[in-house]
Amino acid sequence: MPLLNQKRTLSVTLLSLSLLSANSHAEQNYQTELLVGYEKEDADTSTDKTTGLSAEIYFSPVNTESKPLAQAAFLDKSSSATVGYFQSETDLLNSTFNSIDQSGPLISINYITEANAFIFGATYSKIDGDTNPNFVEIDGRLAGFSIGKYLNDSSVINIIYKNSEADYRDTASNQTIATLDIDSYELSYNAVQSFDAARYFRFSAGIELINKSDSSSVKEDNHELEVLGEYYFSRMTSLGASAAFNSGDDVSDEGTTLAIGFTHFFVPQFALNIELTKFNADDNQTEDTDSISVVAIARF
Repeated sequence: MPLLNQKRTLSVTLLSLSLLSANSHAEQNYQTELLVGYEKEDADTSTDKTTGLSAEIYFSPVNTESKPLAQAAFLDKSSSATVGYFQSETDLLNSTFNSIDQSGPLISINYITEANAFIFGATYSKIDGDTNPNFVEIDGRLAGFSIGKYLNDSSVINIIYKNSEADYRDTASNQTIATLDIDSYELSYNAVQSFDAARYFRFSAGIELINKSDSSSVKEDNHELEVLGEYYFSRMTSLGASAAFNSGDDVSDEGTTLAIGFTHFFVPQFALNIELTKFNADDNQTEDTDSISVVAIARF
């Protein structure tokens, strides 16, 4: 959860087995992508489980011909709108609380101009949560926007701003006992290159500045550098790896995050993604974490 843990990433992903009978035209085109997924993150004193469901609707059919299926919308310069919902539970050890439950909706839009391939994006999420026992309630919001440009048919540069806020209220008195405010600014680059008609490679890199403040007037700045490479053995199958390096004032977020992921389309309408992630903390008092996410994708 971005409002409670900078290292925890929310995987919102895919599936409904009934969609295996999706319309046959999806072999060349699709206009809707459904995601349903599950992620589990383990540390010494906590376990976080997140499930999510989302639907991305494209304004016009995405052409998948002669493209890696996972990158078809990116290479097709396709505009879209997304709606989703997530639910997470964090089980705690050696804590006042047994667990923290959170859930909420997500909406986003990604619009690409036809004339000069500028990209305009916006996202919003509302987060509600509480602790068990129910001593504290959480009211959170995340909003952001992005501006980007296709440098050519297969590469993009983006500037992204996000703000997340959380209010923590005492259940008995309904008084706010703490607040958290996070601003992030990111510059990213993403490119997909072909080796031949079947094999491709994707490279992305980004640098992010994170400003965090709370109700105790504590202000901390961190920055994170991330690089990713993904090789497509064919239009259907890819293997990727990434590394992110976080440093700054907030030592609880400092460390290195390594990830490896595998994606395979069994048919053009259905795929499965598995990703393993490990966070190695720089601070001896901050816990290392391991996570696994499983994502299924259905298109029609």
